Amino acid sequence: EYTGVDGKHSEVVVKKGELNSAVSGVLELAAKSLREVASKSLKEELRICFDPIENRASTFADWYFAYPTSLRLLRKAAASAAKHSVDPARTVSLSTAISLDMDQLIMEKYQRIVLQPEINDTRMQTAFINAAMQAHQSFCRILKDLDAKIVHDLAEHTTHLAKPRADAVHFRMDWPAQLHKIKAVSAQFEKMPEMSLVLGVGGGLAAKAATTAASGKLASAAAGKFCGGKLVAPFVQAASAGLLAGPAGAVAGGVAGVGLDMALSKGLELVQREDFEREVRRAVVATREEYFRVMEAELHRVVEVWVADSMAAARNQGA
Repeated sequence: EYTGVDGKHSEVVVKKGELNSAVSGVLELAAKSLREVASKSLKEELRICFDPIENRASTFADWYFAYPTSLRLLRKAAASAAKHSVDPARTVSLSTAISLDMDQLIMEKYQRIVLQPEINDTRMQTAFINAAMQAHQSFCRILKDLDAKIVHDLAEHTTHLAKPRADAVHFRMDWPAQLHKIKAVSAQFEKMPEMSLVLGVGGGLAAKAATTAASGKLASAAAGKFCGGKLVAPFVQAASAGLLAGPAGAVAGGVAGVGLDMALSKGLELVQREDFEREVRRAVVATREEYFRVMEAELHRVVEVWVADSMAAARNQGA
């Protein structure tokens, strides 16, 4: 008689010499159930971990759509353009060089605001341990109905009967590898640099032209989504253009456009914020699913070791 992972009791009648074979059969059937227990538990544990991460998409949107953020990003892009434009060792186009710098800035902010690895590393490890403990409890329930000699053999030669311990699990999540997912957020969320970077084309006429372009973009955003590009694309284009203009036009155009720029920026946030947050949440879910697959594979490997060693102990009893 034995108890399955679902708590149901079953009975197997065998000849004395065939006991080891029967036990092996029970364990073989139990392996699938143990994997299912591990996967189900891990999925729930990671959901608990990632719900707060996913909810921080709103905080990331607060930062991205804030008007001061536009100005800071523009300054960073302009500084990058100035640096790379005089770099004799540069092997890529100026816009590509600026893009790389700006991508890094956006990704670092995404990590700091949304992912927060310094907090979530420990939570991920706890999730893994909790899932392992659930699977281990099911494993032990199965073992208690087996031949006592098999249980004794496992206790003597393995640590499989001991509860999984946090100090026995050492891993670090590869958070930097997840940062690139935020780059998939498209230019539908660009922040209309035409106004903020009138300094790139200069003068009052430039400010008027920029105002017209920005208004057209706001109307387009209300009607549908923009296509292609990245979050940083508008700042890259603007910084590149800024190298072609002088400071006089920058001041005149900037003063003329800044008020309308702030108003249009706020309007664009109202139009686009929901889609923006959805895309950020999608990036977080992709990270959760990737981590689930990696951690699930390791849990299944542990289950296979438990079962394989138990079957070996059963065969030894029949030898």
